[in-house]
Amino acid sequence: MKTLGKMFLVLVAILVAIEIVAMVVTAYWNHISPNTVLALRISGNVPEQAPEDLPTQLLRGRVTTVTDILEGLERARTDSRITGIEVRVAPNSMNMGKLQEVRDAIGRVNRSGKFSVAYLEFATNGPYFLASACQTVILMPKSLLYLRGLMASTPFYRGSLDKL
Repeated sequence: MKTLGKMFLVLVAILVAIEIVAMVVTAYWNHISPNTVLALRISGNVPEQAPEDLPTQLLRGRVTTVTDILEGLERARTDSRITGIEVRVAPNSMNMGKLQEVRDAIGRVNRSGKFSVAYLEFATNGPYFLASACQTVILMPKSLLYLRGLMASTPFYRGSLDKL
């Protein structure tokens, strides 16, 4: 029984040592050097929040959400080691509300005195709307820019209902 207790203590000590090494390595890799540019890639489906069910999390892995993007841009705005942001915008399924939130966050980064550059390979209304928040927008020479325009209207039925 004494040897079983000793084996258990040795196992616990090894696990604690591995955890300490992992913490040191993580702290080293998460170091941000001065004059760093935040690289942000927005493409595909960007949900508002991460899925809560365990099977989806295990199958899809880490999902970047709108909240993650907004928090990253806010940290970049306040961090003196970050000098600017690079945004690569690909076709995505974000609605106008999400695009406006991210666009406003990019505008706050611009107002803090940091530069912002957007790269587009193919753009429709949504990706171009998001990229236009950056100070510089770069579109590859042979790329397509497919803009259809935006319109909002409100029907006015006051007179037609009086005739009924």
